[in-house]
Amino acid sequence: MSKTILEVENLTTSFKTERGLLKAVDGVSFRVDAGEILGLVGESGCGKSVTSQSIMRLYDEKYLAVYEGSVRFEGRELFSLNEKEMQSIRGKDIAMVFQDALSSLNPVFTVGEQIMEALSIHQGLRKDAAREKAIEMLRLVGIPSPEKRCDAYPHELSGGMRQRVMIAIALCCQPKLLIADEPTTALDVTIQAQIMDLIVELNEKLHMGVILITHDLSVIAETCQRVAVMYLGQIVEEAEVTELFDAPRHPYTQGLLQSIPGSGKTKEERLFVIEGTVPLLSQIPEGCRFSPRCPHATDRCRRIAPPLFAGENGHNARCWLCNRL
Repeated sequence: MSKTILEVENLTTSFKTERGLLKAVDGVSFRVDAGEILGLVGESGCGKSVTSQSIMRLYDEKYLAVYEGSVRFEGRELFSLNEKEMQSIRGKDIAMVFQDALSSLNPVFTVGEQIMEALSIHQGLRKDAAREKAIEMLRLVGIPSPEKRCDAYPHELSGGMRQRVMIAIALCCQPKLLIADEPTTALDVTIQAQIMDLIVELNEKLHMGVILITHDLSVIAETCQRVAVMYLGQIVEEAEVTELFDAPRHPYTQGLLQSIPGSGKTKEERLFVIEGTVPLLSQIPEGCRFSPRCPHATDRCRRIAPPLFAGENGHNARCWLCNRL
């Protein structure tokens, strides 16, 4: 049985605004085991990236964000650590691949220098040893001529290569948990497949836990063992991947799956579209948060927020309809 390395319980992240505190993440709970890939899926604005960055405490806690709940990494409560202690974990034990490599990489430093910085801080390597390790990491992530690319600046590389550099930086200290936030955004289909194959390969080789954030359900189906579906700051359904695809319980999950272009659809058949859009944080509806867009919503749904109902085989869903299953 795999060891649980990350336990998130009732995580709430609120941002300080002129309108008061706005909850971008509200009561999120999940776990990640060593060697497991957990998928986190949902529309833009549902809180996926805020959840991942809250785990690493990347938001300014003095002026911007308020964290509540519990995030335990290998049994250690991250919210009780001071900033210096958190810095020793970020990049070393927990690493993150951000979705926009060009804006995440520093344009005035070579990619080799940016990998070497992490090695110097967390492993204490001297310049020559750090450079050798940086070249080794570039070779590991499949970048050709790594000795030459080590001295290149981010703008001199293609989008796919920059994303691979981000993965190299994240993996150079062999983290126990990798958070990949839309790692294939803005890349062409071939490069997307290569990046995802690389993450899966390194996940198996290093036996690290992975949180994969994506909009693409086909990527979830091919790479993840479990999946959590988020809507407006909450997890609305979670299950093993095959269970979720075979028998989705929440209307939101059902809508996401129906909107996937399929081979069974005719040319004349229009793609399914979930009506409406994700509301602003200042306009969260009463009751079930999905009720304004749900074709099955009742008065009860609009008045009372449902809990996350536990189902068989860990298949949980936040819907009053599921309470009757």
